[in-house]
Amino acid sequence: MAAVSYVVNGRNNEVSGETLARIKEAIETLKYQPNRRGLSLRYNREFSVGLVIVDPDPGFLADPFTTYVAAGLSNALLEPGYAVTVTGCRNRDDVVRYLSRPVGVDGYVVLASGPLAERQDIYSLLNSGGLPVLVVQDEVPANLADGCAIMQEDSYGASQLCQLLVERGATRFLWVAPARPWPAIERRRRGIEEALGHRFELTTLYCDEQDFQATANTIQDFLAEGREFDAVIGANDQIAIAALRVLTERGISVPGEVQLTGYNDFAFRQYVAPAITTVRSSAQEIGKRCAEVLLRRLESGRFDERSLRLNVQLKIGQTTR
Repeated sequence: MAAVSYVVNGRNNEVSGETLARIKEAIETLKYQPNRRGLSLRYNREFSVGLVIVDPDPGFLADPFTTYVAAGLSNALLEPGYAVTVTGCRNRDDVVRYLSRPVGVDGYVVLASGPLAERQDIYSLLNSGGLPVLVVQDEVPANLADGCAIMQEDSYGASQLCQLLVERGATRFLWVAPARPWPAIERRRRGIEEALGHRFELTTLYCDEQDFQATANTIQDFLAEGREFDAVIGANDQIAIAALRVLTERGISVPGEVQLTGYNDFAFRQYVAPAITTVRSSAQEIGKRCAEVLLRRLESGRFDERSLRLNVQLKIGQTTR
């Protein structure tokens, strides 16, 4: 029984090669599958992690950052035998409804948009049931007892982009960002402000990042006003690609007249020419680290650290001089 238990729970190194082969053959012959409910009762664990995404957009899973985090999380939890349940919530009220029924998870990984106070309230709500909470790309509230934050160095990455643009002659900057507040975007904005200080002109333009054409129209309308700038900083690569299309259609040379940067360096960037200068993101690695940190927490009963930060890397393309 012990040998079978080892194999069923993925601890194959606990049995000999011959025994492992015999057990796997028996499992295949009998079409055996573990009873998850029985395992949950025995180990007092659900073997499931709740990925909660607070985003009012119905197509929230189309966001590449969210998708990469989910992929990294799921891939890392597969071998230890954990499932991932994905729940999209539009706002705090949806989170309350979600928590009003049994959710059957051992902990939460949460990506939340919205104002800071609302985000912090959501993290506290998720933690109120006694389950650990991993906050992605945001700070853990001081009153959250059982939580950990995992984020990338977005402020530093944005600062590096600005320094590059300044070194290459930019003086008037246009920052194009999502209208919906996201913590990572807020940190990128702070990095830009720190890098530029009061030496350079910075204009902010908000757009609907989930709608490519709407983003392009917003930039188009801004250009029609005759406002002058010589550098566009897109809060992510999607926005930068929309800006590149608008600038190209209007006959504005990139990077000759206007330099352009994005952020994240996701796979779709390679389909655009000229290649956009950007910052390489760690979204899939964030998901993987979430799995590792949460599994350690479930075994030890406490988080080893309050926050974990991942480095980012400047990736110079052809849209900066």
